[in-house]
Amino acid sequence: MIWETWVSPLAILGGGFAIGLALEWFGVRRLRAWAARTASPNGDLIATGLRGMPILWSTLIALHLALTVAPVSPELRVIGQRMLVVGIVISATWLAMRVATGVIGARGGQEGRGATIFANIARIAVLVIGVLVAFQTLGIQIAPILTALGVGGLAVALALQPTLSNLFSGIQILMTRKINPGDFIRLSSGEEGFVTDISWRETTIRTLPNNLVMIPNANLATSQVTNYSLPEPEIGFAVTIAVAHGSDLAVVRAALLEEAIAVQSGDPGAVPGFVPAVLIGGISESAVELLVVMRTKDFLGQGGMKSALYERVLARLARDGIQLPVPTRTIIHRGDPKLPPPPVDEGERAAVAPGSTPG
Repeated sequence: MIWETWVSPLAILGGGFAIGLALEWFGVRRLRAWAARTASPNGDLIATGLRGMPILWSTLIALHLALTVAPVSPELRVIGQRMLVVGIVISATWLAMRVATGVIGARGGQEGRGATIFANIARIAVLVIGVLVAFQTLGIQIAPILTALGVGGLAVALALQPTLSNLFSGIQILMTRKINPGDFIRLSSGEEGFVTDISWRETTIRTLPNNLVMIPNANLATSQVTNYSLPEPEIGFAVTIAVAHGSDLAVVRAALLEEAIAVQSGDPGAVPGFVPAVLIGGISESAVELLVVMRTKDFLGQGGMKSALYERVLARLARDGIQLPVPTRTIIHRGDPKLPPPPVDEGERAAVAPGSTPG
């Protein structure tokens, strides 16, 4: 009977699929568990790349063996063998894409450059190479395809100038390493936050209120940007404290310095070992402004340090009897009968006729 001739091919195909499942279950899963247990990045990359591959490869090999014993024509057998090779090429391409993406992501995370733009470029490059190899395996000439792609690429480049501008601007930003994912930046337009990703089109910034701001890479490359994470996350800042005129500046400076040292040595966001300084920053009509210079581990740490310093300084000034400035104004009302009349210009007085009053 006809179905009896298909028993062996189907059995081979089912056996190959079962072997693939066994390899997936006992091999890849155990490799993933070992990588998680030992925190091995290489093992995790291999396990992620091989996910699903044992089943596919085992099934393809079983399909090849099944075609050798199946009652099919030689032409169909040749077509099946070519499709087998194409399947292997595509699976190898898919594996290479996974590994390349994982390697770039792991290396980018170690260097603070975990941007998706490099992963996308690597993925597209591997995919194009795999497709060309598959075409060549099927007997399709790739030279005309490359020629058509070259001519069509010029037309596409002219039509997608803004997109390509953002793409190359993103590559330029990452290659110069002046802005990296994880940095805290502030733009000249006022937006500020942590850089979460630099893709092929835009840079994503997570603001302090936990919102996302998307900025085209071309705009970011041409705008003025302040990076608070470079050359190092530690930053110095000054806190302005104003006291009233007549205060003993020596006593005030000593009190401020003592409180600043207490905050600098006790706050978890402060840089240990840094000695604060107190400087006179300016003199206004009602106050003397002093600057307390401190240093924090990162940009966000200064908020807590400022709050702690203000709290301690207010209590210290009240305890030492140091007055805070109170702005005063003297208002003179010309209609007050107790005040002398305003002076009259001599030219105006001569222009007024005797016996008359100025209009």
